[in-house]
Amino acid sequence: MYKKITLIITLLFITILFYLVNNFSAVNDYKLANAKDFVPYYEAATNQFWLAGIIICFVSWVWVDVVIIKTRQLFWLWLPFLFIVFVAIVNSKHEEQLFHFKKVNGLWMGGFSLSYFIGFGIIIMAGFILLLNYFGFKKYLQRQNEKISL
Repeated sequence: MYKKITLIITLLFITILFYLVNNFSAVNDYKLANAKDFVPYYEAATNQFWLAGIIICFVSWVWVDVVIIKTRQLFWLWLPFLFIVFVAIVNSKHEEQLFHFKKVNGLWMGGFSLSYFIGFGIIIMAGFILLLNYFGFKKYLQRQNEKISL
């Protein structure tokens, strides 16, 4: 039962994320007079993707924790990690595209883009948090097995 619900939730989240990725790409099809008019749409699409992605990652993490408690299977922790990797990479790509768009169209205010470094840092931090979660659940499940065997 939990596996089917998890599969349905995962497919729903993937659909939402791909819709938002397509939403960012659709900004190129807008018919606007000049380049500076595109920037708010690019920024809005990037922010929507980032916010939805973080919410999806958090909800999937909470749901996976419930599934692990019920099914006692730790491999489910890969789902939130895969979501955060996807969200961090795509968001970094969006930020980099926005940076280059501003630079090419003369809207650049100096500086440089750290989007891929920030994305990599987010992935490392999420991996560390999920690794702590893994070891915590492993200890919890060992204690539950000890209680059952007594």
